[in-house]
Amino acid sequence: MLTLISICVKITMFNREILYGEVFIIYNDEFYSQNETFDDFDDNDTLEKIKEHVGRHADKNHLNIGLFTDTFTPDINGVSVSVATLRNELIKMGHNVYVVAPSLDTKLSGTTFSEGILRMPAVKLTGLYGYRLARPYSLKALSYIKAMNLDVIHNNTEFSMRILANVASAAYNIPYVYTCHTLWEDYTYYINKGYFDKSSRKLVGLYTKHIANNCDEVIVPTEKTARILRTYKVCKSMHVIPTGIDTERLHPDHIDKVKLAELRQKYGLENSFCMCYVGRIAKEKNMDFVLDCVGELKQKIPEFKFVITGLGPAVDEMKAHSEELGQQDYVIFTGKQPSDQIQYFYALGDFFCTASTSETQGLTYIEAMASGCPVIAKKDECLNNVLIDGVNGFAFDTEEELIDSVVKFHDMTEQEKEKMKKKAIEKADEFSSANFAKKVLSVYYEAIKNGRKGQNKNINDKVKI
Repeated sequence: MLTLISICVKITMFNREILYGEVFIIYNDEFYSQNETFDDFDDNDTLEKIKEHVGRHADKNHLNIGLFTDTFTPDINGVSVSVATLRNELIKMGHNVYVVAPSLDTKLSGTTFSEGILRMPAVKLTGLYGYRLARPYSLKALSYIKAMNLDVIHNNTEFSMRILANVASAAYNIPYVYTCHTLWEDYTYYINKGYFDKSSRKLVGLYTKHIANNCDEVIVPTEKTARILRTYKVCKSMHVIPTGIDTERLHPDHIDKVKLAELRQKYGLENSFCMCYVGRIAKEKNMDFVLDCVGELKQKIPEFKFVITGLGPAVDEMKAHSEELGQQDYVIFTGKQPSDQIQYFYALGDFFCTASTSETQGLTYIEAMASGCPVIAKKDECLNNVLIDGVNGFAFDTEEELIDSVVKFHDMTEQEKEKMKKKAIEKADEFSSANFAKKVLSVYYEAIKNGRKGQNKNINDKVKI
């Protein structure tokens, strides 16, 4: 990750990219290779598989779309869910969708291609949610992208796959769309451990500005994200498109009641008033704020329990903090759960609670609402027009307000609770995956209509298929 910061500095100050671990440089879209042997690792049949896939899915009436991401299924996080959701909906519309992503585990050589998904060799970063850092460039990788005959490239990352997306777009004159999923200034702690925080945040802003201003169209999930990007001096117009979710899968009517009862028994939740959290367990999620309120909630509501589902770099710290507070009997850490079962862990809760203010959109909030869980959350700009205080949940600023909100919800009549749950589901329906894909598709067509300016003929001439 320190290397990535050095890339930020070089890009911003000298308008060039020097790629870590590689012996080549790109200056102003001109390619200079110093060692072609870096390409010798690739599987011989990957290109043929891509060509065969292209032949089977050729359709002049639909788009060939490339989604570039550093995290994808089976990863469980907001970006991977967003990309997978978009891919599935675009395929339903008849479009041919490719995903370019890192290998699932550390893999220093060899690519794989199956069902439109190209996996690149990558190194697993165990210290950062298990994310993987892929080699950002190779001539053969570019030849794979060229074979896909893409109408549009949609970049969903700021790191290694972004570089490949950027080079491919320039090489083949492909319209380039970028979605800013993450405000990385909230994550600088993992790099600087609290030192030089102001400088680190400034570098992140400069790097994000560089990325956004060098694409054709920018998508952001909320007005909050758009506002922050403007403070970075991003000059592109921004399309505010909240990420969609599969509301049908999460709906309470589609939950297996027997299975849910078994889970309640497993975690000792029978006859409990249950607060739930689903997501990463990390410093920026502010979970210690919630845990500090749990003891008083237990005193006020004897049947209270808190179920926490997920993993992350702060999980051991939060477990230790909970134990120090003597919460072992009513705070339950379930660990990471399969993505196709996550609806049951929302369904365990009577309501969902979080104190995070680092979200660009807060997908888990909307997933909770789709599951029929009212949301009690710390006030944040990303929740504007999502969390309606007193209608589909409650918003708080202080620990006292969090506690009062939970007690208020507990003391409601069953009829009042059901009304709030219904309103939560209705709000989540506004974020359906189908509507999300339609809005993104309109941005693709706009990017294609406007065209990509310029192309890197030096790279284009080198890559032969």
